[in-house]
Amino acid sequence: MADGVACVEDVERAVRDGYALRTAAVGPFETADLSGLELFWDVADDLYPHLSTATEAGPAFDDRIAHGETGVAAGAGFHDYEESPAEAIRRRDEHVRAIGRARERTESREEANDG
Repeated sequence: MADGVACVEDVERAVRDGYALRTAAVGPFETADLSGLELFWDVADDLYPHLSTATEAGPAFDDRIAHGETGVAAGAGFHDYEESPAEAIRRRDEHVRAIGRARERTESREEANDG
């Protein structure tokens, strides 16, 4: 916002309608499982030193990766999975769509009450 790239409403909409919808459907650890813990670890390894005092993803990731529990594709990560990655993503996406539909219904009711 400070550089004039986006206004408050743009940021609100981007977070609310994008990333936040997914985090309401699946938490951060299931998100990591869906992406693959190795990918998450690589990103964290590069990004964390720029964002915090942490320098890496940490032992929770290291231990799972060392044991081959790298996420949905491996059948286990932070959670155990009996579904394929495609099925897990479909399940997540259906939850996201359901949350979006519920929000739209709520907004419609609010608009009707305001009118």
